[in-house]
Amino acid sequence: MAGKADIEGFAEMTDAEKISALEKALSDSEKTNSNMQSEISKWKKASDKSAGEAADYKNRLREKQSEDERQKEEQAQQLEALLEENKKLKTEKQLAEFTAKYVALGYDEALAKDTAQAMVEGDADKVFANNAKHLEAVKQAVQADLTKETPRPEGGEVMKKPKTREEIMKITDYGELMEAIHNNPEAFNNT
Repeated sequence: MAGKADIEGFAEMTDAEKISALEKALSDSEKTNSNMQSEISKWKKASDKSAGEAADYKNRLREKQSEDERQKEEQAQQLEALLEENKKLKTEKQLAEFTAKYVALGYDEALAKDTAQAMVEGDADKVFANNAKHLEAVKQAVQADLTKETPRPEGGEVMKKPKTREEIMKITDYGELMEAIHNNPEAFNNT
């Protein structure tokens, strides 16, 4: 639609001329809009007609196909379905084998399955991350086992304060006396 600036000499026109010029511009714009709608409608009809013709042609082509061509097409589809099923079964078999191998290596069931899935999918980062998790779990288990096997100190003897010279000299057993002297040298250094 043309605006005031598009109408030549609009500023010099009288009010009646301005109204007349704007009505004419509006009328021209509506005609252009109507023509555009008409063109769009024609294109839409032509497109719909072409789509219908293409569908008719496809149907006629299928009707003309011989029985052999139909059988070949069916066989190709069946072969494709069998190949897809074969691929799926091989993947499942690999997943089961890898899971069993990881379980045999000491992985827990969930981590083994997750790692096997990552291997089948080719996700090396996840495989390494899961290996690190497994190694950490093994490390903790080994530490726990070592802690269990470490002998605990025998209870009962409390660390005694050093004996005095007098206390040591009262010991009658020669072996104990020698041990007390050996363990308490400071009691005899002041002589």
